[in-house]
Amino acid sequence: MPDQLEMWQEKHNMPIKAPFNNANIRAWRDEPRAIESADFDPTALGQQRELKKKHFLERYEKPKELNEHAH
Repeated sequence: MPDQLEMWQEKHNMPIKAPFNNANIRAWRDEPRAIESADFDPTALGQQRELKKKHFLERYEKPKELNEHAH
């Protein structure tokens, strides 16, 4: 999905800051925990999970179902 790819590119396309120490490396390498964000929204996470589940079912389960009915 193009939107998801753009989101990942924005998230992971950041320069490392000098001086190179453990704190700066950790900030560059590790993603912040979701609950540390000011815009943490459990409802949005639930909606995202449902959307991913729907996409998975459409992509993988529907073709299986159609194949079973075809036989």
